[in-house]
Amino acid sequence: MLPNILESFLFWCMLINLGLLMLSFCLVTLFRPLVLKIHSRIFAVPEDYLIKAIHAFLSLYKFFTFFFLVVPWIAVKIIM
Repeated sequence: MLPNILESFLFWCMLINLGLLMLSFCLVTLFRPLVLKIHSRIFAVPEDYLIKAIHAFLSLYKFFTFFFLVVPWIAVKIIM
């Protein structure tokens, strides 16, 4: 019973996180000028730095999502 619950939990966490990642990517891509304008005012940093920071954040988010959710979900699917 526990592997089924773990598989379900990892699957839904993975879907939610991948959905948030895709939403973030789409918003940053479609509304780049607005996103940069808002964040440069909030954090008082140049827009060039913000572009690098946003891409670094999305890259790390993708890496951790795959490392901590997708790979364990695949491992649980294999052992079941």
